Amino acid sequence: MAFFVTLFLAFLGWPGQAQIKIQYVVSAASLETGIPTKLALAAVICSGLEGIDRTKVAESYPLPFQIAGVGLQLNGAAAPILQIEPLDSGQQAVYFQVPREVKFTDDGNVRVTLHQHGKSDVSVQKQRIPAPDIFRLPGGSGQGLFHHASDKSLVTEENPARAGEQILGYVTNILWNRPEVETGAAAPEPALTIEVAGNPFPDRYAAIFSRTDYTGDSQEAVVALTMLPGSAGVFEARIFMPSRIVRRTGQPSAAVQVIRRPCFLLFGSRCINTTISYDSVRY
Repeated sequence: MAFFVTLFLAFLGWPGQAQIKIQYVVSAASLETGIPTKLALAAVICSGLEGIDRTKVAESYPLPFQIAGVGLQLNGAAAPILQIEPLDSGQQAVYFQVPREVKFTDDGNVRVTLHQHGKSDVSVQKQRIPAPDIFRLPGGSGQGLFHHASDKSLVTEENPARAGEQILGYVTNILWNRPEVETGAAAPEPALTIEVAGNPFPDRYAAIFSRTDYTGDSQEAVVALTMLPGSAGVFEARIFMPSRIVRRTGQPSAAVQVIRRPCFLLFGSRCINTTISYDSVRY
């Protein structure tokens, strides 16, 4: 009798054991929902994982396919995991790289399987358009993560970017052909310029600085895009700031888009925004 009771309780979920539940998947950079392109970075927001009382990080490259017994598959292809961290909401975030082996379907649906110690959950998520996602500072302000190229210090209101200088941003969710990099592998040194899929101008990128009221005023800056050595799925965008930046009263911020030229090749010119405060762009 005890044997059947044990089986019944196991079927229902043993008391005190939370069941794994996938909530949604987001870009690791912009936090927009959906599955990014191959070799980009994303995060599964979930609940029910055991033993995640502190952040657990991959210790070396190539990235492992399991951390703390947690594994992840996209349409059956195993995804390497960067780290798992507990969130203030009581949920967990599993940061991973989309494997190059995943086979996407025409309907844009991606079957996500998350498992740990015999427990699992399956969720169908939508694939995102491969458009550059700029990493942002934590806190929800939308402030992009940028460094001054001259000394690698952080761009802030107290340490602003200036017209004519070079700043460094960091992006993911880019579709490219060469160089080929294996799933979970770190980009080599020296930094390699990528060749973008479908782009007849492989080194032509641009950063668009535009007013946040979208009245059409904008300025364009040149961008050099390379793989970030020692990382997986991250690209360094070296932005050559415009020599003159128009500052207007009452405009607290400017939208910054990193796009590929010609932009119409980028699936209907869809580009992802982040912001730099105008107080951080002085000249």
